[in-house]
Amino acid sequence: MVALLAIGGGVAALFATGVIALPGDGGPTASATAPVTAAVETRPQTPTASAAPPKRPLETLPGRWESDTGRTLDAVLSGNTVEFRVVDPAQFTGQDYSAGEARFVLRADSPDATTFTVEDRIRPLPPSGHTYSANARSTCLVLWSQAAGKPLRATLAGARLSVDFVKIEPDSANFVVESGKTVVSCRKLDTLRATLLPGVLNKR
Repeated sequence: MVALLAIGGGVAALFATGVIALPGDGGPTASATAPVTAAVETRPQTPTASAAPPKRPLETLPGRWESDTGRTLDAVLSGNTVEFRVVDPAQFTGQDYSAGEARFVLRADSPDATTFTVEDRIRPLPPSGHTYSANARSTCLVLWSQAAGKPLRATLAGARLSVDFVKIEPDSANFVVESGKTVVSCRKLDTLRATLLPGVLNKR
């Protein structure tokens, strides 16, 4: 009996010192002392946008340009060509260009080339004191791609464009005149001698 009391007293002492804890009394438990592994959320990576490919030289031409003679042209991409179109017809007095009409056209030698072939679209000045009729505009416009047997070329260097133009010198025999001083058509303009006329345009 004395031995049982001694054992009981030892157990009670263990409870009192907290070595043995009753369930729910706030003492240490296996779950409280077990290591805890934090959950890591894995998010799918958002693909980064790839850089846009650089523009090819022909694609950098569109915009407003001004010639070394003070004339303004709008460069417009049209398929695989760029048309340099008239902005103010008054800058081409007498030649009867209309707003939006192509003054000259460039084609790239190759996709990445900074050199171009030139199509110079010339409607010459009529004889002094004469004007063009509406019907004369088409027959008096000649497309030139070479001068003196050499192809017309253009070269782009930054915002500067060097262009080969053509100069022709028609005489009265090349114009058909009716009703006094109205040119109604032109003839044999394409047989005239063409000389090279270099020009420069700068992008605004």
